[in-house]
Amino acid sequence: MKDLKFLVLALCAALALVSPITAAPADITVVSSSLDPQVMMSGDTGTLTIVIQNNGAEPVAIQSARLYGKGVVPTTDPYLSVGEIGGGNTKTFTFTIRADGGEGTFYPTFVLDFREGGSLRHPVAIQVEDTPLSISMVEKPDAFSEGRTAGITVMVGNPRPNAASGVQVVPEGTGFSVTPTTGFIGGLEPDASGSVTFNLAPETETDVTFRVVWRNGINTHTTDLVLPVTFGEDKKRANPVI
Repeated sequence: MKDLKFLVLALCAALALVSPITAAPADITVVSSSLDPQVMMSGDTGTLTIVIQNNGAEPVAIQSARLYGKGVVPTTDPYLSVGEIGGGNTKTFTFTIRADGGEGTFYPTFVLDFREGGSLRHPVAIQVEDTPLSISMVEKPDAFSEGRTAGITVMVGNPRPNAASGVQVVPEGTGFSVTPTTGFIGGLEPDASGSVTFNLAPETETDVTFRVVWRNGINTHTTDLVLPVTFGEDKKRANPVI
């Protein structure tokens, strides 16, 4: 009886030694990954593009490609039927993702499953930072006068680690007229700034909100600066001399 048990154990060990261990083909590698926008904000939607390459001479059959993770999650379906990638060729996979885990650096994992068994796993670092564009008042009168036009200059800066696009400043509120009604700045690279000048004619004491509207990738964000308009004597205005 003991000899039979030893025989069974020996047979199992031998099968374990000769059984193939499935692993990703060494010739398949991830050669690049890119994100738009480069740095996301909480709640943003972005596009993650991953490129793989077959560095070998023989084609490799890929069953599926998927992305999973926490904090930054895919919102599109996985690739359930990929097919073969020939020797020396590349293949691109695109996933729509959403940042729903607050600020930080997250590592969603790209997974390739191969038809002959085995898989490739590649974590992708994605940064989420909620720093908005800044807006400051560069020039304004000490006080306003009813119906008198005054020049207002505001400056918008980009303290973010990535570029912002479509930057514009929109004065909002009631009790005044203003030209232009929208000041367009355009794209702002990191650490860059742009300014806009408005001609404001108040009809009554009020608050004017200068709203910066900008995009991070396809996502629209806003930043506000409120200017109280009160009537009085402008000390910067020249006094007539008779």
